[in-house]
Amino acid sequence: MTSVGSQDTTGPMTRDELKDLACLGFSADLVMQSFCHTAAYPKPVDVTTHHNLAGLHYEPRRRVAAPG
Repeated sequence: MTSVGSQDTTGPMTRDELKDLACLGFSADLVMQSFCHTAAYPKPVDVTTHHNLAGLHYEPRRRVAAPG
């Protein structure tokens, strides 16, 4: 898959969309999840999501911005 766009800025919807599309990998040189809308003042559910989504994107050449 070469590109995926999502209106979801917090991650779970993007994760679900990728799974629905059967995206098993990316051909892009860089894939990033920033958590920009929930990192400053995360609720407990956001902290769990941050940890779970980081594992989804963990591959060589993939980067997840650490919240905080």
